[in-house]
Amino acid sequence: PGTDSLFDPEHGGLVCPGCAAGMSARMSPAAARALAALQQEGGWSALPAHLRAEARGLLTRFVSHHLGKRLKTLDFMREVGVES
Repeated sequence: PGTDSLFDPEHGGLVCPGCAAGMSARMSPAAARALAALQQEGGWSALPAHLRAEARGLLTRFVSHHLGKRLKTLDFMREVGVES
């Protein structure tokens, strides 16, 4: 589809607008396709930087939602440039 999808961290995946909860985040079609490809092919580093950044943000929301807090390790990794 040509429109943005919604990522729901509670359900850990894409949802339709009618099923989206308050914590849902928009995901571009390109990021949705890239994450689907990663499930089958692997190769995170092969993604363009802008898709890695978008996917990382969505996955961070997912982890934070299920843990009930944000991991300080993720902030530290971003500060030292591990995730680029």
